[in-house]
This record gives sequence, structure tokens and C-alpha cells, in this order.
Amino acid sequence: IGDSNTTIKEVNRFYDGWYRFNSWRDFSHEVDLQEIDEGMCREEKRYYQRENQRMLQLHKRNEVKRIRTLVERAQKIDPRLRKMREAEDAAREKERQDRAAEKERIRNEEFQRKAAIAAKEKAQKQAAQDNIVNERNTIKQCEADTFAFFKKNNLVEDISTNMLKDYAVRPPNVAWLFSKIVKGEEAEQVQKILSEQSCDPSEDKTVPVVLIFNEIILTKELEVGMSRYGEPIKRLTPEAIAERKKAEEEKRLAKMKAASGVIWSDDDLIALQKAIAKYPGGTIDRWRKMAQMLHDKFSEEEVLTKTKELDAQLRNGGHHVQGPQVPVSSVTPSASAPAADPSEEEWSPEQQKNLENGLREMKDYKEKDKFQKVAKYVTGKTAKQCF
Repeated sequence: IGDSNTTIKEVNRFYDGWYRFNSWRDFSHEVDLQEIDEGMCREEKRYYQRENQRMLQLHKRNEVKRIRTLVERAQKIDPRLRKMREAEDAAREKERQDRAAEKERIRNEEFQRKAAIAAKEKAQKQAAQDNIVNERNTIKQCEADTFAFFKKNNLVEDISTNMLKDYAVRPPNVAWLFSKIVKGEEAEQVQKILSEQSCDPSEDKTVPVVLIFNEIILTKELEVGMSRYGEPIKRLTPEAIAERKKAEEEKRLAKMKAASGVIWSDDDLIALQKAIAKYPGGTIDRWRKMAQMLHDKFSEEEVLTKTKELDAQLRNGGHHVQGPQVPVSSVTPSASAPAADPSEEEWSPEQQKNLENGLREMKDYKEKDKFQKVAKYVTGKTAKQCF
């Protein structure tokens, strides 16, 4: 059986030998066997042989069981095997603890990872909110500074309407402009542009900084697709707006060069007559639309002048005769033409625009003095003429 220095392999070999032990004992002396007589029949002999064999096998199994019980008891109390089992149990316990520790580590790492992601998202969200608040504060500050700038230079017309003037600004337009600006950088750029402009009136009583402000307003309307009156308009991209400004500037320069002598061809006169029929008196932005119908070849003032000349010819019973191109200055009303009624005085494009703006501003006003108030928007026209 060995001693404490015997290897576990040899100890196991010793106990395995006893587990496989097969007793040579017969047990016939312990069992009451049935004697088999020669006079018995074959079936009876076989029956008693099986019964005797069964009894012997039963005793043998009991003997084997007794021996294995003894071996198991010896294995259980064997200090060498007990020490081995304790070592195995300790190893299994250590492995279990290691697995539990690994699961806990993975769980903690996952928790920390999710906590870090949540903290990062929260920080980003807070930063975005702070950025929005800062942008709004910057825009509000720029709005206040811009209004103070206009107020300081006496360029504020304290009227709660959105009409654009070339000599002063109105508070609703300042508020509308900065309400459509979403970035503080853009608001600061607008304030910088305005602060660099001249505040002194020019010879025609227009103020450069106000004209620049009006241009910014009109550009912002095209960018947002909404007029300052809340009416939807066609929205343009910054590139399209830049191209449009460039084209308008080129047309303006071309008209300035040709201002000394405007030539109307027969095709131009035919197109003008079509435009007069399409846009009769009272049409909103009539002269601008007629000029656009003529492909902006002529300014609104030139279209107005030529329309009045044609109207005077018709009043005199004349008509346009096909022939070579002639300057506008060469076509004058007949000296015998009757004097025009004061109610039929000529309206400039600027006066018509002012009239339309006044009607828009006073559209909800239902009192009897409505057109007296509208006439205040139109320089040089009475309430009767506006009516």
C-alpha cells in the first residue's frame, strides 16, 4: 500500500487492482444448493442448475461489493488521496474564483465603457446647447448693437412697419433680419459691414449704410424663401444670389452707359404694347414686371416714360408707324393734346412701389381715413390720387 512518499500513480494502481479483484472462492459451502438426482428429467435438472448458479452468483456479487466498499472506505480516509482531493478542490475553487473575477472585470469594463459613452454624449449635448445659447446671445447682442448704431446716428424711423426706406431704418426690419440669422458669426459680420459704411446723407438724400442694410434685408429674403411680410418667395442658393447680383450690376452699368440715348426698335414697341395689355394699371409692381417682360433691356423709368408717350399718341389719334429706330426723346406728345387731369398724373416706379407698400401696410385698416394714411407713404401724391 506504500507510504507518504508513494506516488499518486502507484496508489491509484493499488486501489484499481482491488477494484478489479475477482474472488476465487466458490461459496458452495455457504449456500444450500439443491442436489441434482440422476433420475430427474432434463428440464428439472436444468432448472435446479440455474437456481444453484444464481445463488452462487448472488453470494459472489455480495463478496465483490463488500471488497469494493472496503476499498472505497480506504480511499476515502487515505491521507495521500485526501491531500490530492483537497488540492484538486482548491484548484477548482481557484478556477471558479478566477472565472467569477473575469466576469466581474468584464462587467465593470462594460459598465465603465457605457458610462464613458453616456458621459461623452451628455457632454456633447451640453456643449451643443451651450453653443446654441452662445449663438443666440451673440445674435441678440449684435442686434442690440446694430440698433444702437442706427439710433446713435439718428437713422431710426420709429414706425412699426417693414417698409424699406433709403434714408432710415425701421425697428421691425432690424428685428426681422437678426431673427433669420442662425449663426453668431454671420450676425457679427453683418454688424461689421454696417459699422464700416458711411452714415452721411448723399446728394439725393439717401444714406449709404441704410442702402447696404436694405440690400442685406432683400438678400436674406431670397436666402430664407420668405419676405419680411411673411409672404413666401422663391428661395435661392448663395451662389444663385451672387450671380443675380452680378447680373443686376452689369445691367445697371449697361443702362447707365446707354442712358444718354435710349433706342426703341419696332420689336421693342410691340413687346411693350403686349406688356401694357398684360399688366394694366393697378397691377402690383407693374413697371418692374413690364421691364422683365422686355428682358430688362430698359429700366422701369424708361418703360414708364415710353408708356406715357404711347398713351399720349393714342390720345392724339396717332399710331406708331413701322420704320427705323428712333430715340425716345424724338417721340413727344402733340402740342394740341389736352392737358392731363391731375388725377391722371404720371406715377414713377418708386411712387407705385410706395403705394403698394402703403396698401400692404394698411390692408387691415378699415377706417374712412385709410387712404389719407396710405398717401403718407407716397411722396407727392394725395389721398384722392392714391384712391
